[in-house]
Amino acid sequence: TGGSPLPAIGLGIAAWLFTGAVIEFAGRIKLFRAPLSVSFNRARHLPRSAYGMTIAHAAIAVVVASIIVSQVWRTEHIALMHPGEQVEVAGYTFTFKGVRDLAGPNYSAQRAEFVVTRDGEPITRLFPEKRTYPSQDMTTTEAAIHTTWLADLYAVIGDPDGEGGWSVRIYHNPLVPWIWLGAIMIVVGGALMAAKRKRILFLARHVVLCSHSFGCVPHADVRLRIVRRQVRVE
Repeated sequence: TGGSPLPAIGLGIAAWLFTGAVIEFAGRIKLFRAPLSVSFNRARHLPRSAYGMTIAHAAIAVVVASIIVSQVWRTEHIALMHPGEQVEVAGYTFTFKGVRDLAGPNYSAQRAEFVVTRDGEPITRLFPEKRTYPSQDMTTTEAAIHTTWLADLYAVIGDPDGEGGWSVRIYHNPLVPWIWLGAIMIVVGGALMAAKRKRILFLARHVVLCSHSFGCVPHADVRLRIVRRQVRVE
């Protein structure tokens, strides 16, 4: 990054968003300001929209932090490798086993094999390919990807050198899975908030329709008070 302060600023904003979401939720349930039983009871009776807002705000922080980390601390290794050679990338050992020909339904391919270990323990095997489509006169590279909870590992093969070696690219992208986790959290939080609003609109619509019916006004007034209380809670 050349000493750029932007990653630090971005991570600071993400930390501020996440901390703010946690503090706001803790304030709602009076965490550490009341007995745990009281906080637990308040948490049980919070509207779903409150949970949705907290989850969505925390999710934005997770996505922002994950994108920054995956871009700034990504590791890339480009090398010419022969079968049996090894390379270390971000603490993982990639052993190049070689390349073999493979026939697909409408293409021919050259498939490489990498054995990935960490501290001597097997992690996975990666099988990147270089495919040729004769009917379209096109060649493509198919990356092999292995996802962990903390990072994505990529392996890509290029061209041979004519002497048994192959150009390879190996990547370690930290926290990429957390980007997807944050996206799922945003969807869940948004769904919780939307469900609450739909319920309020349904009750409000019932009040309007019921108020035009004879003998239904008292019941509608009760529903109206419920709607107003729910609006104040949000």
